[in-house]
Amino acid sequence: MAFCQHLGIEYYDGFDLTDSLIISEAPESVYTNHTEALQNRKEFSMLNKAVDAEVLKTRIAIGENLPKIAIGVQGLYLDQFDNQNTYGIAFATLSIPISGWWAASHKIKEHKIKEDIARNNLEQKSELMVLQMEKGYKDLNESYRQIMIAESSVKQAQEHHKVIEDNYKAGVVNTSDLLEAQAILQDSENQLLEVKNNYKMKLLYYKKTIAKSEL
Repeated sequence: MAFCQHLGIEYYDGFDLTDSLIISEAPESVYTNHTEALQNRKEFSMLNKAVDAEVLKTRIAIGENLPKIAIGVQGLYLDQFDNQNTYGIAFATLSIPISGWWAASHKIKEHKIKEDIARNNLEQKSELMVLQMEKGYKDLNESYRQIMIAESSVKQAQEHHKVIEDNYKAGVVNTSDLLEAQAILQDSENQLLEVKNNYKMKLLYYKKTIAKSEL
């Protein structure tokens, strides 16, 4: 009744709870090569784009300070007294930004340093993401083993409860022994539900780390 009140639903006779946490995926069934999975991470893509952006900025800075050449052509056609003459001239100018070269050189070096920083950031964050996947899979395996242990405990508690219940019906044990057996069984079932729920959370987290968040 307290649980129904907490959920905001009406209580009725025969209300019962069943375990719907079905574990259908073992850890090995969802395992993915972590180096390959890294390529699908949005963070990895953004870090790569950050490197590309710094490389582009460096190229722009270099391009702005390269010597510039301009080429032009002019033509003249003259027709005077049936004396036709055509003249043409071609010219070229070369501009070398000597005055601002020191500042430009400093700017280019600054951009190259930022390139190195972006690459180092990509490498370090990539290693951290792979470690995150490794830890996620390790935790998933540990959680799965806890389910196996909890299921074994439930089975033992069920067998114990059956023996005590049979003995109670035969008048061999008293009510307190039966209640204790029921409490042990309930605790083991609650523990199983808890570790199953924990496994579901670990599974969702691991799938997220390998860029596969759907359940």
